[in-house]
Amino acid sequence: MKYEDLYDYQKEIVNQLSKSKLLLMSVGSGKTYCSTFAYKKYCKGKLLILAPASMIEEWKDTCEELEITNYDIYSYNKICMEKYITEVLNTDYECAIIDEAHHISNRNNKSTKKILKKIDSIRLKYLLTATPENYEWKDFYIYFRIIYGSGFMSYTAYRRRYFVERPSYWNPYVMDILGYVNEDELIRFKDSISIIYNKKRKAKVEEHEVYVNINSDLQRKFKTIIKNRVYKDYIIDSPAKNGYFKRMLASLMILSDDEDTYKYELVSNVKLDKLKEIIESNKNENIIIYYNYINEKTILAEYLKDYDVRIFNSKNDFEIVEPGKINMISYAVGSEGVNKFKDCSVYIAFSLPYSKRIFKQSKGRINRLDNYETEKYYYFINDIDYKVLETLKKGQSFTDKLMEKTYE
Repeated sequence: MKYEDLYDYQKEIVNQLSKSKLLLMSVGSGKTYCSTFAYKKYCKGKLLILAPASMIEEWKDTCEELEITNYDIYSYNKICMEKYITEVLNTDYECAIIDEAHHISNRNNKSTKKILKKIDSIRLKYLLTATPENYEWKDFYIYFRIIYGSGFMSYTAYRRRYFVERPSYWNPYVMDILGYVNEDELIRFKDSISIIYNKKRKAKVEEHEVYVNINSDLQRKFKTIIKNRVYKDYIIDSPAKNGYFKRMLASLMILSDDEDTYKYELVSNVKLDKLKEIIESNKNENIIIYYNYINEKTILAEYLKDYDVRIFNSKNDFEIVEPGKINMISYAVGSEGVNKFKDCSVYIAFSLPYSKRIFKQSKGRINRLDNYETEKYYYFINDIDYKVLETLKKGQSFTDKLMEKTYE
């Protein structure tokens, strides 16, 4: 790969990278090549690459392809270890490429604080992400802090100037963000540090909401559990527990009547039957099925045992298993940093994630090379979780809804 091989829009982006920038570029638009060619053009010193563990080998391959040898690369997991963070702190770098930059988000983490100080000393910083177009302003603070450096305002000052907050119903020591003020300033901040490019794709997008009807008795039982925030002797006293129970109920799983048992049981096959219909109607396509919990994986694997289903429990599975016609993976494992599903053109959300970032990232795994004329997205919903999809499609996280006192 040579500079001349880049597309014209990529060359234009490289020409803008003589200063530190946040690259907000859609999936498949070439963030990796833009940042590495910019490093070759504007730097002579050492390169630091921070990336998700699943992307390390791809970054090494890119550096080898572009004949970049003077670099160090660390995963976000490794960089938290004392041994590796010490190596970084004791090395001089001229440029840093931070892939999937939203990973550096925990400002209170000791390792993050050390890394931020180190990054302040690096002349050029390129932050890469395809996800924050719909982010709220609180998510942009870390990008502003890295690009503008230590002189940028503290997070406390940032909150006071731009956030409208209230104490959380679940935890009065945690503040919920209701909205923002002085947004014109934030827009100017963002515009000054960002390069935005959304690559036009040829694929036609089909989105299908797959409604799963629940019988009235079961629906009443489910809604009573959610409204009363208690089931058996299990008290639903946090957003996490609230979300977990909603997901289990939405997948038509409930605790057995045995008071001593906390094993979820499937109470209806209607959702699985709908899934089989979708698989049959797309039998000539490559399919990826996303789920949330092990309980879901277990019932899916059992129900689809007559099909050739490839199950990916971790990113390491890709070293020994190649994706096939039907693939299963959890959002936790397969929402980002996974490129092997490039030949899948059908996406099935058996259950929905609550995070807008995970929702968008997981959808970005299919048809990555834009080789297929049509992409199909199927979202399973019922009366328990239909509001989840409404919220995600607005570019918001449903976890925020779960924080509200009035939400059922």
